[in-house]
Amino acid sequence: MASEILQRLESNAWNFQIAAKVLRKKKSTARYLILSSLATAAAAGVVVLFLFGIGTQKDTPGYDHFIAQQIVGTGNYVQGKLQKNPETSALIHEVILQNSTDAIIDDAMAMQ
Repeated sequence: MASEILQRLESNAWNFQIAAKVLRKKKSTARYLILSSLATAAAAGVVVLFLFGIGTQKDTPGYDHFIAQQIVGTGNYVQGKLQKNPETSALIHEVILQNSTDAIIDDAMAMQ
């Protein structure tokens, strides 16, 4: 066994073989650390995007803008119809301003 140890200590091939294994191990460890760091950073970025809503418009979140546009469009349509037909406009103003709540409800049901 002593002769085998001496032979390996004096052999450059054996030294290079061991050195190559050590370097391969260091490279794979470094590669693992880099890839795991990148994966962790990407996951953290996704969490930040979802939790804090980076990149969303704060002035019109969700469907608020869409709904507001529909309301404005409907209001403009109704106002246009009222201006074209002054008789209907006078009737609506009379119902709203002069009649009681029950009369308003009855007239509204009749208009529908």
